[in-house]
Amino acid sequence: AYTPLMKALIKQHTDAAEFLLQNGADPDKMGGHPEIPPIMVPMEYIRIFTDTPVQTEQVRLLIEFGADITSYRAQEATKRNREGIAVDELS
Repeated sequence: AYTPLMKALIKQHTDAAEFLLQNGADPDKMGGHPEIPPIMVPMEYIRIFTDTPVQTEQVRLLIEFGADITSYRAQEATKRNREGIAVDELS
């Protein structure tokens, strides 16, 4: 199941995602099927399933709240990113 944070990110409700993070949501709690880290939502999930560009504001927000960008899946998403936005450019 998706976490509330992931649902907010998927629906592109960045304000709600920020509220959840400010109130203790774990920026690394896995969810979905297969389970993915929240950082994957703005980097890959939204682009793949909605044909929307990478949500850089969401990526910055997750990094600001300590999301682990060193995970294998986050690194792979960065390599495959069609928009050419590298994670290190967002921090």
